[in-house]
This record gives sequence, C-alpha cells and structure tokens, in this order.
Amino acid sequence: MASMESIHEALGPNVCRRCIRKRYKVNLLPEHCVYAHFPGECSCCGKPHNLVIGLSLSGRIKLLGKRDHGR
Repeated sequence: MASMESIHEALGPNVCRRCIRKRYKVNLLPEHCVYAHFPGECSCCGKPHNLVIGLSLSGRIKLLGKRDHGR
C-alpha cells in the first residue's frame, strides 16, 4: 500500500496530486487529498501546484494495493 510516507520518499517532501496520479497510476480526485494551506513548488515536477499533505479515507482506499511504477 502506498502511504504518504512512501509517497514522500519516492517523490519528495512537497508533491502535487498530478505527480501522485502519474507515479501510482491511480485516479485521485481533489476530494481524495488534503492540501497545504498555500500552493508551492512540487519537488517532483518543479511546477507550482497545491501540495498534498495527506489523503482522505477514500484516497487511502484508492491507493490500497498500488505500487510505485517508477519514472
């Protein structure tokens, strides 16, 4: 299962939903994520986005059994 700790290890401490979706091949919607109060630069893609700091219960369920597909 992909957790926020494993996501941060793989993608960096500041990561956007788009990079999580691409890396883990999961259809995360905005309501599946908990966002930081202010946008910032994603440590994976380098673009300014809303940064994911956690996942809702439905987001964690979507990532259940998902593996890191690498770059």
